[in-house]
Amino acid sequence: MNKKAILMSETLRLIIAVICLFLLAYLLVQLYGLFSTKTEYEQAKSTLNAIVGKIDSLGEQELSYLVAVPKGWFIIFKDSNMCVCPNLDSIQECLKNEKGVCKLIEKSLIIHSSGCLLSRGGGETLSEKDCFSINTPFYLLFKKNDPNIEIYLKEDYEIEKATKENFGQFLEFKKDETSSSVKELIKNIFINDDSQAKTELGEAALKFFSDKNIYFNIEISSIGNQGKEIYSYTNIPEKIQKKIDLEIIGGAAGVRPRASSVEFIGINKDGETDKDGKASVFTLKTYEKNENEQ
Repeated sequence: MNKKAILMSETLRLIIAVICLFLLAYLLVQLYGLFSTKTEYEQAKSTLNAIVGKIDSLGEQELSYLVAVPKGWFIIFKDSNMCVCPNLDSIQECLKNEKGVCKLIEKSLIIHSSGCLLSRGGGETLSEKDCFSINTPFYLLFKKNDPNIEIYLKEDYEIEKATKENFGQFLEFKKDETSSSVKELIKNIFINDDSQAKTELGEAALKFFSDKNIYFNIEISSIGNQGKEIYSYTNIPEKIQKKIDLEIIGGAAGVRPRASSVEFIGINKDGETDKDGKASVFTLKTYEKNENEQ
């Protein structure tokens, strides 16, 4: 009898000890979650304050800021507010400072961003246009362009700047000594719909970009009365183009836009510049190649 009583007593103690361990573990998890949330909130607040500080102090010189935390959150520009939010599906709560942090920005901002994507259950995908994802550290670049302040991913800005500087070289490029320049070919295509010029333009583009690690897309279109696309040419494989079309917003394809430039040639059917009539527009878009997909 005494042995049974001792056994039951020990069993009860063991059960109580296990229950206490579970309660302690639960309490620790809750405390960690509370601490983690508070830490991320403080990180979000610090990141937001630093970016607003760059905007307020921006002069003629460009400024940059390294964004690294809170990881997995989003920097969102919406309704004259700049926010650092934990999710794309809680932006309204974030705007009210219930989730995340926001500040009203009185200055006019132009955001150069590919946007953000968030996949949810059931195949649903949320997207936000003026947004940066804090997945890996990146630099934001701030540039004054009165009356606006422009905000870029620094890497994209530098690449776009270099591409635009080289854009003029492409317009003057000739595939050989006897050929017309790219700019002359564009005008000939627009004015005369010259099929030979279309062929030569494609060949010239292939040769110009042959030593560069990029895909390209060129288009000639008209603006003004009944504007339409006249010509397009690309070296982008179909499977890569599908990835660009589907995933370009989030930059998840590994083939993100490298830069985009537009040149107004300003020639109408009569060979004159007429802003109210037809004029040709030449667009060059380039995309970095993913080494795994070449």
